Amino acid sequence: MDKEKMIRDIMDLVVKVNGGAAHRNCIGHPTAFIYFSGHVANLEVQIYENGWTGDGASQYKKFYFYFGSSFMTDDDLERKFNELRAYAFYLKFKRRKKDDLHN
Repeated sequence: MDKEKMIRDIMDLVVKVNGGAAHRNCIGHPTAFIYFSGHVANLEVQIYENGWTGDGASQYKKFYFYFGSSFMTDDDLERKFNELRAYAFYLKFKRRKKDDLHN
């Protein structure tokens, strides 16, 4: 996979995890953050499954992507991307189930 395309796809997944738009109340909703260090082509995604509280107590899952080094091979990047995509799909499924229970 083209690395620039993978970066765009990761950004797209982060937007989808956040529900497609910013939400003021992050508690109880999956919330994702993305950090890109362009000078070294590293990208970090943090996903708070139950929302971000800002108090440092929220648990989150991290995904690292090292595009600009030999630390991660193309196969490693692809594997990590697939892991992120599977987790985003899980969160989408969980959100739908939760919405169905409340409707």
